[in-house]
Amino acid sequence: MLSGALARAPGEDVEGGPYAITRGSLAASSNYALAFQGAFLGITRRPLSIALAGNVARSYDATRLATLTPLNLALGGLLPGDSVGAQAAYAFYDTPDVGTGKLVSATGITLGGPAAGNYSVPETASAAIGTITPALLIARAPDVVRPFGVPNPPLPLKLTGLFGADTASSIGLEAVTVAVAISPPGEYPIDVVGSPLNYSVTRIPGTLTVRLTPAFLRVPPELIKIPALGGNTQFGVGVGVTALNDTLPAAPSTAAGVVFSGPRYSMAVEAAPSPPGQPVGSSAFHRARSGF
Repeated sequence: MLSGALARAPGEDVEGGPYAITRGSLAASSNYALAFQGAFLGITRRPLSIALAGNVARSYDATRLATLTPLNLALGGLLPGDSVGAQAAYAFYDTPDVGTGKLVSATGITLGGPAAGNYSVPETASAAIGTITPALLIARAPDVVRPFGVPNPPLPLKLTGLFGADTASSIGLEAVTVAVAISPPGEYPIDVVGSPLNYSVTRIPGTLTVRLTPAFLRVPPELIKIPALGGNTQFGVGVGVTALNDTLPAAPSTAAGVVFSGPRYSMAVEAAPSPPGQPVGSSAFHRARSGF
């Protein structure tokens, strides 16, 4: 018959094992000789469950990164009195876009705390606990000025608060005006339109000013007949020409159709009867005018 009990080295932690098993108080009756062979006791890690809890919230920043706190990592299966916490190396939203009830996934989950060595935990967990709210964006439409009668130039937007590679076009914002090329001179509002998913937009309108600008009007040339001024060469000036400013250069005028140009006039030679006492030839004087 045996009496008493085996004993082992003290310790309850995984990292302290294996623990030696000894004979302790085990004994045999007087009719037996007891031979004892020792052994070791190993303690394995207790598996825990992990769940994402609470709400993981932030505003839009064009990334999928999520930030978890210890309260977002709920452990199940801990023994009373043990102090153990969990942390995740990375956490991500399913998409970078604004929304509620978004799927959040955590990876690289590990344990910490005095009793962490006695437990194991899955390395990943996910749950629909994510919230991303719109980011604040200021959209200003700069003022634009153009002349009457021409198409509107491109209407720019000045944006403050964009994230990542977002642009006015990619998020669906644009500047528009009701003015068209033939809109009368005056001031027209430039509005910021569009409803981007990921931004809460403060809109600052601009003004398109249409101005009536001077335009040059071309007047058909004025034909002035002037007499030939002697011989085969034109000297001096003709009727309607200011001598100080509009003297034409000397030029032969023997053939009809020859044109001579001065600073502001042109003179075409045309055949005509010879005036009494004058050589053959007369001139047609073309005066080109321009103005506003």
